[in-house]
Order: sequence, then C-alpha cells, then structure tokens
Amino acid sequence: MKYQKGSTSNLQYHFNNFHLAASTQPSIASSFGQAKKYSRGSMRHTTLQKSVADFLIDDLRPFSTVESPAFIKLVGDLDPKFQLDSAKTVSSTVIPKMYTDLRRKVAEMLKPVPVLGITSDGWTSIATQSYITITAHFLDSNWNMKSLGLQTKHYADNHTAKNLKELYQEAFKEWEIEEKEIIGCVDNARNVVNSWKLMERTCMFCFGHIMNLSVKKGLAVIGIDGILQRCRKLVGHFNHSSLAKESLKNKQRQLGKAEKSLKQDVDTHWNSTFDMIQSLIENDEAIAKVLRGDSKYGPLMLSPDEICSLKNILLVLTPWKRLTVLLSTDTYPTISLVAPSICQLLYQAWKEDPGDDDLVSRMKKAMAEDLQSRYQEENIQMFLYVAAFLDPRFRQLEFLEEEMKKKVKADVKKRMVALQKKFPATKTKPEASSEYSEDPVAQPSCSEEAEVPPVKRVKTEATSFNFFQDFFADIVVTNSKPAPTLAEMAKHEIKLYLTLPGVEDGHLNWWKKYGDQIPMMAKLARHTLCVLATSTASKRMFSKVGNLINKKRANLKPC
Repeated sequence: MKYQKGSTSNLQYHFNNFHLAASTQPSIASSFGQAKKYSRGSMRHTTLQKSVADFLIDDLRPFSTVESPAFIKLVGDLDPKFQLDSAKTVSSTVIPKMYTDLRRKVAEMLKPVPVLGITSDGWTSIATQSYITITAHFLDSNWNMKSLGLQTKHYADNHTAKNLKELYQEAFKEWEIEEKEIIGCVDNARNVVNSWKLMERTCMFCFGHIMNLSVKKGLAVIGIDGILQRCRKLVGHFNHSSLAKESLKNKQRQLGKAEKSLKQDVDTHWNSTFDMIQSLIENDEAIAKVLRGDSKYGPLMLSPDEICSLKNILLVLTPWKRLTVLLSTDTYPTISLVAPSICQLLYQAWKEDPGDDDLVSRMKKAMAEDLQSRYQEENIQMFLYVAAFLDPRFRQLEFLEEEMKKKVKADVKKRMVALQKKFPATKTKPEASSEYSEDPVAQPSCSEEAEVPPVKRVKTEATSFNFFQDFFADIVVTNSKPAPTLAEMAKHEIKLYLTLPGVEDGHLNWWKKYGDQIPMMAKLARHTLCVLATSTASKRMFSKVGNLINKKRANLKPC
C-alpha cells in the first residue's frame, strides 16, 4: 500500500479490520492442542491405550467410561496428543486382544505342570443368571503357590451330574489339561460330587463348607436357636431405625468405644452369626443404656443369662472362625491342615469342660457328631493323612494312632514308587527344559529319523574286561552291590525325612531347602500339596463378578 500524506489512522484501521486475526500469535496451550496426535500403533499410543484398558479392568469400570466428557477432559489434560478409543473399539478390539495375550501366557504356564488342584463353585447373579467358576492351582519349581482363574462362565442348563461333567471336560479340553492329573475341591452337593465320579477323577470336599454345616448343626440346638432369634430381632431394630442407630452411636461415644453398627447374620454363612454375636457382646453396655426404660423396645434387651450363653458360644466358635480364615487362602497349600484340624476340633468338642453349661455341651456334641461323620471314604481319608505327613510340621502324625501311622507311611511309600514310575526324572536339552522340570540337565538327543553310522568295534582293555567278567562269572566273587530298588529308595527317603530339621519359615520354604535331599518325596509333595482345602478361590471370583453385574448393569448379556 502506497503511503500518502497525513496520519496513519487509515492504515491502522485497515490492519485491525483485515489482518489482525490472522497475525495473532497462538498461545502455548493452543499450540500443544493443535499438535499432531500419536499415530495408532506407535509405542506411546500403545502404552497409553493399555493403561486405559488396565484401568477399566482393574477398577471394573464400564466401557462407556472412555466416552465420558469428564474422563476425556482428564486424559486430554494429561496428554493432549493421545486420542482415546471409542467404547466399541475398547470392547471389541483392545480388551479381547489383551485377553488373548493373557490366555496364551496362562496356557504356557500350565503346559509343563503334571498335576493341578482345581476349585469350582456355582453362583447366581442379581439378574438370576447362573455362573460356574473354575480356578487352577499348582506349585512351581521354586515351591511357590500359583493360582489362576480359568473361567467364570454363564451356564443356563440344569446342574445335573452329567451336565456338569460335560462342562468340566469342555473346560479341561479348552485349556489342554485333560491329560493331566487333576484333583478337585468342591462343595459336597450330590450332583457336583457325582460329576467328578463320572469323570473318574479325585475330588475333595470343601472343608469350609463342611465346617459351615457342622457349626449350623450346633447353632440349631434347642435353646441356642431361640437366643439367636432374639439377637436377630435386636440387631434388626438398630439397623432399621435411624433414631435407634444414632442413639447407639451417642452411647458408644459416651463410653469411649468405636462407633460401629451391629452386624446382621446371613443364614448361609455361619461366620456372619459369629460376627453378630461378637458385635452384640462388644456393645452390650451401650445397647442396654439405649433400651433401658423404653416400654416398646425394652423387651428386646438380652438378659444377663443370655449374654453369658453368647459369650460361651463365642468361645466354642473362636477356633472354628480362625481356622476358616487360615484355610481360606490360596497363597499357600492348605490341604495338609485338614486332617490335623479335624482331630483338634473333635478333641476340643468332646473334651469335658466344667465351665460348660447344658446349652454349650449339647452344641459341642452336635457339632462333633456332624464333623465326625464327614470324610468317611477310605481313599479321601488316606489322601488327607498323606497330605498331613508331607507337611513337615505334622510329619510325626501325632494326631493318629500308631497302627494308622504305619498305614500312612506304607501308603506314602507306595505313592512315591508309583509316581516315580509315572514321571521318571528325564534329561532334556536346555531349550526344551521347563520351569517345572524335575531334572533339567542338558543331554544330547537323537532323532528317530537320523541315520546313525555303524560303530566299528575296537578291541580295548574294556572289552577284554567284559570277556573276563562273562567267562568267569560263575566263580569270580565281586564286591559290587545291586542298585537299590525304587521301594528301597522310598523307604530310605522316608527315614531321612523324619530326621531332617524342623520348619522355621513356612513349610514350602522347608521343601525348597531340603527337597533335593529327598527327591522322590519332594515330587510326591509337589503333586499333593497343590490341592486347596476350600473352594474359596472360586467364591472370590464371584465377588468380582458381582461388582460387574450390579443393579445398574443387570441387563448385561452373560458371556
């Protein structure tokens, strides 16, 4: 533009109206906002994509989270160059790929394992859909307990023994473990037990379920059941009345106690009854202060005799409660604890205590009679004794009669020989050896199709010695001893096992330290101790699934 006489007002006007917007310098934030997005498949995009998927999986979030405006803003603020996937892409591509990769890893972990402990249980969701879970457990080469969830599958058919058998076999085939030795731990429902019998596989009853049935027998004793009914009414009053609940909290504060609500029990879990009794005893004084003088709800208050009975009941149930917690883990073997636990519980139940009143005596008797009737099958009983013997903490079998101790040791010896014949120590090439290999020593291998050139026989000192041995075999006396038989080796290892040091930091660490000295017995221990005492591992899976299939998401289609 040519400059004319006068001021620059016209130029300023022209510039402001036609050129200012185009020449404005962008801010730093807007410059980053206009930056090029990460390309799909790039390392950064893949990393962030997996992090988002892990967040959805670990926190049990719905796929629609990635389309939430607040979540999109959060991700954009953290890294504007990352483009979130749509909910459809996450559900149909990203997470299925992660599942496929993880499934491949799990399958690789299972390949070299010769024996698996399996737990299984059934569950009904809030949408009244039936699911069945299967978990697998084994001990690796370092004596670490490994637990894997194989499936939680919707199952709409009738839960007959035949149908369950087909479901288990289909799952075993899908994971390529049908040829392995599998020992189950399930509840003692007739259809479930019969399904394992149809498969001709060993199955243990869930000890947690057994304990639940035995305790419920004791709690159903006439007199105790009446006290528990009164306890439920009392707890129900405080849990359903906001005024009563607030009054209880005020009294707890005045007494210097923690503000806790009373716990209501659930009919299917005796542990909840224990917790209810415990919460009533702990808050007895506060409850009395709230109800005393109340003409309407005062009669709900428990009498001193009833409180005394509840305290005695709690003393009886405390060992059962602690055992339930101890046996409900899947981080270390628990099957070895079953037989000693039963013996200790029966001893305490049958033992006469001068402080027991009539109610408690009848309760202990009912529980003992029910528990004593369990695990009567000879093969299951012997398996539990063998498992206890293979736990170095119980190897002296002090809870058994002398005659039974001899039978258990004889059975252990028999199992060691059979297992050694079935799984002899094999030598493999380094690249073919697995983490679980018993004897991963390098050994040259020969292909069956390879042509081996004939070996020219050369007369040497060794061949001369062989001729001497053969020719004078009947009259020459040698000092060499025949190799010990497997039975002799097993007998020797059992004797050595009983003399080895005690357990200092867990029985698995003990086997890790001393297993090489008694290899045949270590192999049997690895095959036996992988079985869990309870099916709690399956129930934990249902807890996670229950967080997915809630009231807001009850319309989800079962997979």
